[in-house]
Formats: sequence, structure tokens, C-alpha cells
Amino acid sequence: DLDEWQKLAYDACTQCARCDMICPMGIQISPMIAVMREALAAAGMQPAENKALAREVVEKGTLMGFGPEDYRRVAADFRAQGIDVPLDKPKASVVVLMSAMDAMLFREAIGATAKILNRLGLDWTIRTNAGDAAVFDWTSGDERAKASVLRKIVAETISAGAKTLLVPECGHGYAALRWD
Repeated sequence: DLDEWQKLAYDACTQCARCDMICPMGIQISPMIAVMREALAAAGMQPAENKALAREVVEKGTLMGFGPEDYRRVAADFRAQGIDVPLDKPKASVVVLMSAMDAMLFREAIGATAKILNRLGLDWTIRTNAGDAAVFDWTSGDERAKASVLRKIVAETISAGAKTLLVPECGHGYAALRWD
């Protein structure tokens, strides 16, 4: 049964929690899937891909090979276009958490975010060591890896003295940071 449940729990659900928001009966499906994944991970049945992502994030601080140096390159590209993307400011009232997926595939999202925050005159920064908004190991069932990543994000936000942590559109990241 666990083999079948593993396929259902990991392959049929991304853990984005959007089903929770639109269920006409108000059923909170994603927490049930999270409990199932936690049990499967404890039983050693977490998929190899999830284990590898969790290990990479915890050990290297990167996601799919994307890390602090890559964010610096993205920020430099935007600076060349006249868009300020402040990185690693020691103090800021807003810390923006970005997604490697955005940086790799949807860079315009980072530029648009920067334009808006700059136009509003906010004191903001991206802390390159904070981690990633879409860290998929948050949804793997490995609660220790998840807690490690969340502690790192919180520590970076507190270190900056920020009152606000801005999370991009990401069902994984928002749910993990809001509720976990």
C-alpha cells in the first residue's frame, strides 16, 4: 500500500495548496498530503529526487544549482538595465525572498518586483543567503530539512532588522512561511 500511496502523495500533488483555496466544501487537502509525506519520509519512502533537493539546499545553500552567486549575476544584469536590485544590505525594512525558478525562467518577475519596490521608495533587500521561496524540500516530508531552511530565512530576516518578509507567488513558500 505504501508504494501506491507514495505515487499518489508525491506524483499527483505539488503541495501548492491551491486546492485548499478553491475547494467548494472547504476541505483542507494539502495538510493531509503533508502528513502522508511526513509519514512516507519517516518510513524511508521519500523519492530520491526530493532527498537530493533537500540535501542540496541544506548542504550547499542552492536549489537546482542556483545560489547566491547566481542572484548576484541577475542583479548585475538588472543594474545594467537601470533597475536597482539591492542585495545583502546589512539593514532593510523589507526582505524579499526570491525563487530560483523565477530567476532562471521568469527573470522579468524579479525586475518587476524591483521596479515596484523602488517606485514605492521602500528600504528593501534580497538576502542571498536566506534561501529560496520555492524550496521543494519544504514539501518532501523531511521536517528536519524544512525546519533548517525556515530557520535560515527567519534568521536572515531578523538579521536585516526587517519588519516585513515579502514572499513571491509560490504556494509552497507562502504556506511554509505562513503556517509552518
